[in-house]
Amino acid sequence: MQIDPKRNTAPMQEVRQRISEVKYQTLKVVLEDMIYNQEKITIPRIIELSKLSKSYLYKNERAKQLIEVPYIYTEDEVIKLMAECQTLYSPDGIRARTTAVEIFSSFAFLRTRFTVFLETLQLSAMLC
Repeated sequence: MQIDPKRNTAPMQEVRQRISEVKYQTLKVVLEDMIYNQEKITIPRIIELSKLSKSYLYKNERAKQLIEVPYIYTEDEVIKLMAECQTLYSPDGIRARTTAVEIFSSFAFLRTRFTVFLETLQLSAMLC
């Protein structure tokens, strides 16, 4: 069977790219959950939680970098989070003892969850 050189594969490539992005976002969410829960980050545990293949984790460059390098916040994000930290108070007026690390991890966790939700929604809309 000959391949038609005029065949338009752009929509198929677009779907594959979106699927790849959803996998990447899933990996980010799993890693942030593990960090938030203070779990030891191991490949078998990541595979168990994310349901991604071992080959994806070892062969995909973005996935390998994500596992090896923690998220680095921009200066604006740090300033915003520090301002939020200063305004957190408990009901009785005593300042809450929330560390900056907890706030940073919560912010990253929620941001990634929202991103994955949007990507999944867009992918679902595209497939329907």
